Amino acid sequence: MCTVLVVHDVSALKRSQRAAKRRFRRLIEMGSDWYWVQDTEYRFVEVPGIDMGELDGDTDIVLGKTRWELPGLAPLPEAAWDQHRAKLTRREAFSDFVFLRYNKAGELRYLSVSGEPLFDEKGAFRGYHGVGKDITERARDQKALEESERRYRTLFDANPIPMWVVDAKTLAFLAVNDAAIKLYGYSKEEFLALSAEQIRPEEDVEDLRKAFEDPANYRSRIWRHRKKSGDVIPVKITSFNLDFGGRRARLGVIEDLTERMLAEERARQSEKRYRDLLASQGSSGEG
Repeated sequence: MCTVLVVHDVSALKRSQRAAKRRFRRLIEMGSDWYWVQDTEYRFVEVPGIDMGELDGDTDIVLGKTRWELPGLAPLPEAAWDQHRAKLTRREAFSDFVFLRYNKAGELRYLSVSGEPLFDEKGAFRGYHGVGKDITERARDQKALEESERRYRTLFDANPIPMWVVDAKTLAFLAVNDAAIKLYGYSKEEFLALSAEQIRPEEDVEDLRKAFEDPANYRSRIWRHRKKSGDVIPVKITSFNLDFGGRRARLGVIEDLTERMLAEERARQSEKRYRDLLASQGSSGEG
């Protein structure tokens, strides 16, 4: 019985190792710049394909060192290294661990590594092996995108014109700027807990839903909105479709028409009084 159990355990271990190798081959097939092997103390013992970004083509600066001992490392939060080391201690596979290192030319490179633990036929831990990739260009593109989004966000937040972003499916508010907060009287937290339906008179909600059903329906339109105080104001909304954090959304630019409509009403009343005056004078003359 014992022999059968041992054979069973060894067979299961071999199947597990074969599965690990298949997973690792898939990692390589997905694209990598170099391959590495570490011992039980996480020191590099093999670095074939040495002309890659992590190594600068020089084996001596890598062999015998752990990843966090490599020369030229750029500062990384210690918590990030601690989390990485904790995974290694637990003998877990890891994917896309990113760290920064200056190469010989003094250029800062973004390096991404993935790896799996190695075990011998008895199940004893033998180290790690894995692949690495220089993702500098991708990281720079991402940073440029983030910077662009940061500038856009600054323009959005500081814009004196009320603006918001609404989820095109749920009609929930996803973002709102200070000018809109001031106009409607809600705090930012209150606004983001609302949907666009909740700031409209009930009889206008169905029209709003229809307006959002057609993605091509982005145009200027006059609506009635209810402020936190309960006052209903006329507004002109100009909408633009956009992708917001991977969600289909609409940017709304709001123009408060209250003063304009009051001025127009005053002008109409003034014109009516003038016409009434002329009419009354005409009637007096005829008499």
